[in-house]
Amino acid sequence: MINFTTLLNETETLTDLETLESAADLFQFGLDKQYYTLLNTKQFNKTFWATKNRIITNNYCLENKGANYLTTLEIIIPCPIRIKENPKQLKSYVIDIMKNLRGKVA
Repeated sequence: MINFTTLLNETETLTDLETLESAADLFQFGLDKQYYTLLNTKQFNKTFWATKNRIITNNYCLENKGANYLTTLEIIIPCPIRIKENPKQLKSYVIDIMKNLRGKVA
């Protein structure tokens, strides 16, 4: 079984969602076999979601030229999971939030 620190470091550097899901499956397998602890679970979940938000934001910014990465990341982080999973809903959600922010940040 892969060392937890190695798994965590590799998870942080992933650049696509499929590989990230594979890392989550590998972690779940190790957790089922009791190779990892509850503290490891908290650390992995934090890293997993940070990486997933980064990948989703990267994909969004590549598809929508001119999107500000940091602003988009700040919008995507608290976004509901069901919206993050659907690119069309995500685009609509981000655009709606951006429109609302334009009027308030003058």
